[in-house]
Amino acid sequence: MEEPPPYFMTPGKPHKARGDWLLWLSRNHPYLLSPPLSLLLAKYEAIQHELASTAIKLQGEQESQMAYYAESGIGYRRHRDTIPDDGSEPSDARRITAITYCNPDWQPTHGGELRLWLSRHDGYEVIELDPKPGRLLIFLSGLLDHEVRPSFSPRVAVTTWFW
Repeated sequence: MEEPPPYFMTPGKPHKARGDWLLWLSRNHPYLLSPPLSLLLAKYEAIQHELASTAIKLQGEQESQMAYYAESGIGYRRHRDTIPDDGSEPSDARRITAITYCNPDWQPTHGGELRLWLSRHDGYEVIELDPKPGRLLIFLSGLLDHEVRPSFSPRVAVTTWFW
């Protein structure tokens, strides 16, 4: 596995399923004290408050990570971020996934698209979203299968989960 920039701490697990390096972000992390990460996480908090005012029961908790994929052609196999539930009761499980892409010069040849399996009455519809800079994707953590396609150029995304 190609080495990431020095501020990325750990390889993603399980290693057989994914090829990224992770930096877990906490409120007192030094990288969060200045923009753009401080601004992005403040926006995530605003989104969390907005979502909590809807029918989704959230406890006000969240966790965030920055994921780095090298240009090695590795991605992250199809998965869900948690076990599905109907969201009607408070839970300690992830409820909402929010992903923001941080790839200022992304081109189609770079790869790293997010493949989504959307449930339909007759099976699944598969779509792919480009990791364009500033793109925000929000979905129910336990209901959407997704996969990071192989990346052939450095790819960075910040993901926050709300519960």
